Amino acid sequence: MTGPDSEGRDKEAVYRMSDDVIRFIAQIAQVRTMADGGLRVVLDFDEINIEAATALMQVKRAGEALVVAAVAIVPEKEKQWRDPIN
Repeated sequence: MTGPDSEGRDKEAVYRMSDDVIRFIAQIAQVRTMADGGLRVVLDFDEINIEAATALMQVKRAGEALVVAAVAIVPEKEKQWRDPIN
């Protein structure tokens, strides 16, 4: 598809990724399906992550998008239960 998306952004535009990384530990509070079929993910994280929250707010205000890579944290006890060999 060519032309602007629903928010007026050009789908064929070239974007560059920032070198800045926003790191924090969070729990998934909610995953919802929106009326238009999109998804909304709500994260909860501790107040010690105020710098990450500030960075996320700056991204939002600038109208920028994020590339997100999520890594699940498995408690050691659960890991041993799943795989008693390791």
